[in-house]
Amino acid sequence: MSKTKWYQRPIQLLVVLTLVLSLCAAVLPTAGPAVAQAPGHVLVYYGNGGPDPGTFGGWVDYYQLKARYDGQGYPTDYTDVWPVSLTQYKLVILSMPGYKDDSGTHYFTASQVNALQGFMMAGGRLVVLGDYGGSWGMNTVNDLLSKLGVGISQNADAYLAGLDSTPATDITADQVTTGVNSMQFGATSSLSLSGGAKSLVREPGGATLVAVDQVAGAPSRPCHDVVVSGDTQIMDDAWFADGDGDNLEFIDNLVFCCVPLPPPPPNLKYLHSTCGLFNLTEPVGTQWHELLHIFGREYHLSSWEDNGDGILSYCDTIDMYEKPNGELRPYHVETVTITLVVTPAPARNTTETITLPPPQGNKLPLQPMYIELEGGYDPSILIQPLGSQWHEIYPVFCREYELVNMQDSGDPRGELSFCDDIVLQNKRTGEETLWHVEEVAIDIIVTPEPPPVGGEAYPVDKFSLLAPWITVAVILAGGISWYILRRRRAQS
Repeated sequence: MSKTKWYQRPIQLLVVLTLVLSLCAAVLPTAGPAVAQAPGHVLVYYGNGGPDPGTFGGWVDYYQLKARYDGQGYPTDYTDVWPVSLTQYKLVILSMPGYKDDSGTHYFTASQVNALQGFMMAGGRLVVLGDYGGSWGMNTVNDLLSKLGVGISQNADAYLAGLDSTPATDITADQVTTGVNSMQFGATSSLSLSGGAKSLVREPGGATLVAVDQVAGAPSRPCHDVVVSGDTQIMDDAWFADGDGDNLEFIDNLVFCCVPLPPPPPNLKYLHSTCGLFNLTEPVGTQWHELLHIFGREYHLSSWEDNGDGILSYCDTIDMYEKPNGELRPYHVETVTITLVVTPAPARNTTETITLPPPQGNKLPLQPMYIELEGGYDPSILIQPLGSQWHEIYPVFCREYELVNMQDSGDPRGELSFCDDIVLQNKRTGEETLWHVEEVAIDIIVTPEPPPVGGEAYPVDKFSLLAPWITVAVILAGGISWYILRRRRAQS
C-alpha cells in the first residue's frame, strides 16, 4: 500500500489553508477597536494663598498660557477654587501658593495632599511655581513638597533677576526639556535636591532652578511626576509678552501627559444669527456668523426647504453662500438652538436681593463667550432659565455650564435678555462666575448636503476596496491548484 502524502490528507490541507488565511488577515488592514484614552484637562490654580490675577498688573497672570492650552485642545481652568476631584485633570499648575500669607494659614490640607498624590499616581503631572527671595510663599511650597515626599525644596535666594536677564543654558536632557536649549527667568530662587530628584535647569554657577521628582511608588516617568520651578514667571503673561528663551517648548512639553479633546466633526458648521432671536417661520434672508470651524466667516441664507413643520428645524434643507459672493451650496440642518453671547460682568450698583458671586473684574479677559443651550431650541428657557444647561462653542469648544442664578435688567422684565447678569457654574469644577449677557440669538448646526444627481461627484475607488479580497482569492486559487496538481501526479 502506498504511503499517503500530507497534501492528500484533507484535515492537514485545511490547517495549511487556515494558516495562509491567518497570515493574510495579519498583513491586511483591519478596523480594530481603538485604545480608549481619557482627555486631559489642565488646572491653573492660584488658591491656597496664591496671587489673584491682576495683582502685579499682568505679571503672574496666566491668560496667555490658558489660551495656548485651550487652543491645543486641552481645556484649561484658571481658578482659585479647589476642585471636588482631580480625576478630570492631567496637568495641575500651582501658582505661588502662600503668597498672601506664608505663616501656615494657606498650607495644603491632608485631603488636598492625598488628592495630589493620587493624581500623580494615576498619571498626572504637578507643576509647582515658587519665586525668589524666600518671601513669596516659600514656606507653603516647601511644606507641600515635604508632605508629598519629594526630594525638592526651595531656597531663600535669588538668581537671574528680570526678564531681560540672560537665559539659562545649562539644561539636562529630559522629556520636559525636549527642544529647550535656553530658558528665561524673571527672578528665581534655587532649589535643593535629595533622593531621586533630578536637576533640569541650572544657572551659570550650577545652582538648580528647575527640577523633577516623583512620589513614592509612582510608575516610571514621563508623567506621574512633580516639576518644581524657583520662578513663577517662566510661563506668565509677562513672559509671553516679552520673554526670551525656549520657554514655549518647555510649556508645550508639560502637557505631554494630556490627551487633547477631539475636535468637533469637520463637516459640521456652527452658525450664529446676526439678527438675534428671529421668527423661525421666516428664515430666508437671514445673516449668519460662523463660530466653528472658521470663526468669523459670514453667510447669507437665500432659500429654505421645510421638512413640513413650518419652522426652521432639524432635517430642513437650506441654501447658503459665503458673503460677499461665494458659491451657493445646500446644507442639511442638524440642530436649531438658542445661544448666549456673554462677557465677564463688571461691577454695578443694584437694589436686587439676589446673592451673586463677586464681579470677576480682571480675573478674565473681556473676550466674548458663546454658549449654546443643550437640548435644542426651547424658548421657555428664556422665561425660566435657572437650572438650564449650556455648552461652550467659542472660544473653547466643549466646556459645560449650568445657569444657577440671574439678575434681571428689567427689559423685558422676567425674561433672559440683553444686559442681564447671570451666574454660570462650571459643571466640571463647580466654580461659579458672573457674566453679562450681550446677546440672545438663534444658532444652527448644519452639514453640507450631498451633491445632486448629475452634479459633481467622485466615484468610489472599487479596486482599493476589493484588493484585500482579490489577494485572498488568488492565494486560495493558487493553493487549491497546487494541491490538485500534486494529487494527480501522485495518482499517475
